[in-house]
Amino acid sequence: MTPHLRAQVREVVNTNTSLEDLERITLLGEGEFGEVWLVAADVFSAGNSEIRQKFALKTQLKVDDRRGNDAVNDILREMQIMKEVKHPQLADLVNTYEDEKSIHMLMRLVPCGELWDRIHKEDELGNWKSGLPEDHAKFYTMVIADTLDFMHCRGIIYRDLKPENVLIDADGYPVIVDFGFAKFCPDKTYTFVGTANYVAPEIITNAGHNRCVDFWALGVTVYEMITGQNPFFCEGMDMITLYNTICREKHFPLPVDRNNLLVDFIGKLLEKDPIKRLGMLIGGIKDILHHPWFDGFDLEQIQTKRFPAPW
Repeated sequence: MTPHLRAQVREVVNTNTSLEDLERITLLGEGEFGEVWLVAADVFSAGNSEIRQKFALKTQLKVDDRRGNDAVNDILREMQIMKEVKHPQLADLVNTYEDEKSIHMLMRLVPCGELWDRIHKEDELGNWKSGLPEDHAKFYTMVIADTLDFMHCRGIIYRDLKPENVLIDADGYPVIVDFGFAKFCPDKTYTFVGTANYVAPEIITNAGHNRCVDFWALGVTVYEMITGQNPFFCEGMDMITLYNTICREKHFPLPVDRNNLLVDFIGKLLEKDPIKRLGMLIGGIKDILHHPWFDGFDLEQIQTKRFPAPW
């Protein structure tokens, strides 16, 4: 790493906790380009007393054949975006470190698991159940949509929204994590990125994309929260068939047993033409946050975390 890049790593944040101070407790997860550990360290509280605090530590290799020569630049972009978007419902970067092989990002711990685990879980009798109560899905959707808008207003597109990348904080509110595919995007970009089941048609066809892809992935995520299933993928489906289904199928199995407002909301988010997609019309994000499906949900209370979260 050049001195300039090394300086960028150090400039992101500055705390007194060194990499050697961190006790690795357990592996929380592994992604395409790194792993995340639960760690603990002694830190000083606001009252200047020493306490033992837990964090999440994301570790990524500086040389990674899957990324070619762009590994370090990709990591730096991820860190810079995390520095720019300070928001209670976004992963919070606490410190950064570098050793011979890796770059490490120390982040605030989001302690209550993935949204995916809320959608797919066993009941008290051990039966596997998928899907959330509709009011729970409304709550998570409104918080996620409002948080995406916070990023979009700063010229950042997320590009990897899925239940596995949404964690639940101690207040029961969703937190978007993992900015590996996020990007500053003032206009359009053409890179093929994302998770296959959630990518929008315009990514697959290389037509160029912007924040519209986040609204598509939001639609897929809402569908999963309600039904416990992906609207396009089924077991055994190969990638070509999946992408053809996303791009060409005019219809997908809408949850017809649900209310018409939900069906309308999902259908408009999963509009294949990005300029006609909900969130991209003249009303912008208001078309999402003030859709009639959310009747009874107070956006201002949610933004100030006064709206009771579902548990």
